[in-house]
Amino acid sequence: MLRDAAHEPPAAPEARAGAAPLGALDALVAVVLTAVFGALYAANLQRWLWNDGFFVAEKLEWNEPGLWPHPAYLPVARALNWLLPGPGPYEGLFATSWMPAALGLGAVYLLARGTGRSAAASGVAAALLGLTPVHWFFATTIEVHALHFWGVATAALVAQRAPWARRGLAVALAVVSFALVPLTHLLAPLLGPGWLLWCEHWSRRAGAPLGAKRLVFVLAPLFVAVGLGAFALTSLFYWKDSVVGGIRGTAGQIAEHMQPSALVWWRDDVWLPAQLYLVAALLGGWWLWRRERALTWVLAALVAPLLVFTAWWAVANEGGYLLGTTPFLALAVAAGADGLRRRLGVWAMALVALGCAVPLGLAAWEKGNAWRELHREQLREQRAEQVRLVLGDEGVLVAFDTWKQPIGLDLAGIRERQLVKTVEAAFRDAVGPDELASWLAYDLKLFAEAHPEGVALELLYRDLGRANAVLRPYTDALERELAKHVELEEFPHPKWPMARMKPRP
Repeated sequence: MLRDAAHEPPAAPEARAGAAPLGALDALVAVVLTAVFGALYAANLQRWLWNDGFFVAEKLEWNEPGLWPHPAYLPVARALNWLLPGPGPYEGLFATSWMPAALGLGAVYLLARGTGRSAAASGVAAALLGLTPVHWFFATTIEVHALHFWGVATAALVAQRAPWARRGLAVALAVVSFALVPLTHLLAPLLGPGWLLWCEHWSRRAGAPLGAKRLVFVLAPLFVAVGLGAFALTSLFYWKDSVVGGIRGTAGQIAEHMQPSALVWWRDDVWLPAQLYLVAALLGGWWLWRRERALTWVLAALVAPLLVFTAWWAVANEGGYLLGTTPFLALAVAAGADGLRRRLGVWAMALVALGCAVPLGLAAWEKGNAWRELHREQLREQRAEQVRLVLGDEGVLVAFDTWKQPIGLDLAGIRERQLVKTVEAAFRDAVGPDELASWLAYDLKLFAEAHPEGVALELLYRDLGRANAVLRPYTDALERELAKHVELEEFPHPKWPMARMKPRP
């Protein structure tokens, strides 16, 4: 028999003893969610670099020291690259996406259970999130946002389940776990005010409210200190400056990349990446508002600042900035799913969830596989075969490839030195053909001497020179200078002509 949930008294979360308890079944469900989605993402990795992926891949491939502006990313990638089997840096880089994306879904399930939602509703919220185009895309792409999603979900879970009756220990756990937020993304300060309310909410539900004074004079300064510590790491290792200099540099980057805000941003960076999940979150938020207004306000405070800022900034990012807020959107979805379960039963909830999962999954599949068309257009399989013919199992490919997709994505054991950026900078600085060619040829000779395992040179620049009158003086000059410094053993190919370079004595 179904009960009429409309006549049930509203929940009184303040009267509960903290977060709802978890059992062995919850741990099992979280593990299964992580394993299933981890396997799904790992089987569908996008062999294509995008946005920050170009820069972090280059740092890891050439073992460059230092950090990225989101300071936890490269240390985690280096650790995973060391732990995972197989040569080359890309196993670690891809694992820094698919692994935290999957682990974060397990944390989201436990978060939803902690708010008192049923196991079924919590599982639906986590699984549907894993099928959204935005989550799938960043779980299978070398980028920073999946790690940030995991950091947010894990830190929120620790704060939710902290023993607030033992205030000192709980505050310490909340502050230490909050470090995962600014260390995984520099936009973390926008989550700070909502995070204070999150901690206050769970301390109050545990019967040990922090109160305004402790929030303002204890927790807030500690969160600021953690954030400044993360900024210090970024400033010293990335900006090579002081914390103030790092803040200036970040502010300069924000100003440099700002775009005019428009409805197209809301379409491309909010609606298309999440689609039906946003509808479910809004409906679930409405249901939650009628029963647990305190939690609704906290979730709104966690979601709104980041959404407003990124809408004002309006940088196209495939919805990546949403991943700092999706753990909290998932709690609204779980609330709505639980309300549906209570009104109509678990099977009705499952049917509605399936109705959402199919279009979400199809959109995610299309999004996650869009690059494969470009792969085919670029004929990278032929490129990999040609590189293997020239170099064998190890060596370095030198390329002037405007696609800028390193050979390491397709071949283990081969690295790529991309020179197109050097040429672009020379054009920008009005460097003449003879000067640029002389420098490049001598540099390539030194490079070939430093890599006796073998260096291949991609010869596509010749075709570019023949087709472009502006480039022709540069390619002709490069041919003359290369003849002075290196010997070229050529390997013809209709699409990917290459040569093995040997330095002249």
